[in-house]
Amino acid sequence: MVRLLAEKAHEVLLEKETEKIVKLDFLVASMRGKKRLILETLDVFFNQIKEDLQELNQAFTVNSHDAIKRISHRMKSTVSIIGAKKIETILGELEALAIGKEKIASMKDLKYKIDSLSAQAINELKVERVNYI
Repeated sequence: MVRLLAEKAHEVLLEKETEKIVKLDFLVASMRGKKRLILETLDVFFNQIKEDLQELNQAFTVNSHDAIKRISHRMKSTVSIIGAKKIETILGELEALAIGKEKIASMKDLKYKIDSLSAQAINELKVERVNYI
């Protein structure tokens, strides 16, 4: 019985890990389904998220609360366009901790979640992107 419960818990964890991060409904509606504009926006997203993640990593490296706050705030807009609410929520938490000048070490778990979920979002978007070519 204990083994079955452990296996079920593991299945639930795997399911949560593979839950889709990206929901393009807003983007598609905003662009009125125009594939070229959606494709261009996705390409801008790919470039922007890569740059933002690099800057966020640098801000953690130099222990800059102000930079973490500024970058996480900007990233909320970046991820909202692709409907990545989970990432947007974590970025809001990170921004609030940076505003409160919390210890950088206490914010690193959120940064790792952002890195991981952003990678998942990028992979999902690479798959979705082919629908707009």
